[in-house]
Amino acid sequence: MTPLWSARLDAPKRPAFLQRHLFCMGKTLRTRVFVAPSSRGEGRRRQAAALRKSLAVSRFREMHPEIPVDGLAERAKPACLSEMSDPVRLTCEKGHRTVAITPRARIILCLIPAMLLPAIAAVFYYVLFPGQWSGRIIYGTTKLFTLVWPIAAVWAIERQPLRLKPINAAKHLAAIPMGLASGLLIAATMLALYKWSVIGDYVGLYRDAIRDKVEAFGLRDPATYLLFGTAMSVAHSLLEEYFWRWYVFGRLSKVSGLPSAYCLASFSFAAHHYIVLGCYFPLPLAAAFGTCVAIGAAFWCWLYRRQQSLVGVWLSHVLADVAIICIGYRLVFQ
Repeated sequence: MTPLWSARLDAPKRPAFLQRHLFCMGKTLRTRVFVAPSSRGEGRRRQAAALRKSLAVSRFREMHPEIPVDGLAERAKPACLSEMSDPVRLTCEKGHRTVAITPRARIILCLIPAMLLPAIAAVFYYVLFPGQWSGRIIYGTTKLFTLVWPIAAVWAIERQPLRLKPINAAKHLAAIPMGLASGLLIAATMLALYKWSVIGDYVGLYRDAIRDKVEAFGLRDPATYLLFGTAMSVAHSLLEEYFWRWYVFGRLSKVSGLPSAYCLASFSFAAHHYIVLGCYFPLPLAAAFGTCVAIGAAFWCWLYRRQQSLVGVWLSHVLADVAIICIGYRLVFQ
């Protein structure tokens, strides 16, 4: 029977760069190397080392086809495969060095601006330049960013192919009941707290500040306000679900654990809400309302992960926004 020699592909002198790229970002790969019965001692070790390095070259080519590894054969001699000890040489061509970025690092680099830019922009268009042309330009640019960035990042930076999958109508229709029920529950809770609790009385104390801010944005009559509120409730909520749930939470769940993905996606979504609410209410109340937004965002992340559809999450978000628009209408115009 041919003996087996178990080889760990993590030699002590192997660089961390090679560990990340060839062995699934730090996870040790174990393999079995078949050795001829006649091999003994040093000859067996050399033969096993040659096979390990050959497997490393093959794995590197599979994971990074864009990096040239010319001159390294699949079953080359150990002298040639010793070049694997310095992976930069694999990408070195006439003195020019190229460092390969892992797919995980590409996703993280794309997520950083996606998670931070909306909150930073809110400081400019809602705090520093409200109602001014500069603020409106910044606001429009930010919304354009949320529309374009996910597609541009996936295609140009992550280098993932963009494919239109067939629409699974049954899956999306099945997501409607839970989205409708959760949205009605959220909307009813907000309206009830506003009408029959001390929270509504406390919010009413800041009616003048809310009215001044709404008028600064040009919403001086009920028709304009309702038109803007309808667009925010329907179109803007769909844009937010596409950006925050499909892209931000979806990508975070690929590069981190689920608890981290829930927390980061939820509080990133709530960050610009903290800033907006801080323009209407004192800090404690704004922090409390912003945290409620983060909790709602965590629920929507869970719902999206459970249903694998944006339809139910979007419907729930629309109903929550409708309740907010109704409360704002009563504060400003009644």
